[in-house]
Amino acid sequence: MGLRLIKPAREEKDEANWSQRLQQFNGRQLVPPASLDLLLDLPPVPREVQLCHAWSSWDRSPNMCQPEASTVSRELTVRRKPAPDSTDCVRGNVGYRRGLHAWRVHWSPGQRGSHAAVGVGTARAPLRQDGYRVLLGGEDGESWGWELGANRLYRGGRAWRRFPEVPGEPLLVPETFLVVLDCDGGTLSFLVDGVYLGVAFDGLKGKTLYPMVSCVWGNASITLTYLNTLDSK
Repeated sequence: MGLRLIKPAREEKDEANWSQRLQQFNGRQLVPPASLDLLLDLPPVPREVQLCHAWSSWDRSPNMCQPEASTVSRELTVRRKPAPDSTDCVRGNVGYRRGLHAWRVHWSPGQRGSHAAVGVGTARAPLRQDGYRVLLGGEDGESWGWELGANRLYRGGRAWRRFPEVPGEPLLVPETFLVVLDCDGGTLSFLVDGVYLGVAFDGLKGKTLYPMVSCVWGNASITLTYLNTLDSK
């Protein structure tokens, strides 16, 4: 079985809502690149490979740690400690410079708070700042982030645009979604409930980029599951 898993009825309904909102605005359903279709049809990488591509145990804010509870996903999960007036990040173990890569993020909406961002960053992107903010997409230009609550993209130290660009209220991003980094094309994209949202960021070619999240919610647990890759031709 490939990466296109059968979804329960509730998720199928959510997918329909996303599709309808996007189609209403764009006039059509966005079509993912053929290479992404091919990647998503591949079987997931083995568990030991997923562990190699999991969150780093050292390249993270001091307020980020591994969960204490013993679960199947414990080694793929990071937990933010309760810490006042702090924004905290973690990087993945592996940085990507070539090829097409996809990973799944599991982050409960009830554990996100006001500034929950997902994206990528270089090895120089900061991992902690005082205050509550979207730390990904900072002024240093070393990271790029999608803030989940307001559906806003952040780059260069400012909120850039809504993503996806749909009328009305922001769409509720469910607890599980996919991140796709095309190093050869220099783009970062997202899929939610099987719906391809299109390119969020471009201009990333030639950079070594790591999966990253930015979090302010105490005891939030965020799981990174690496899915697969297509090598450069």
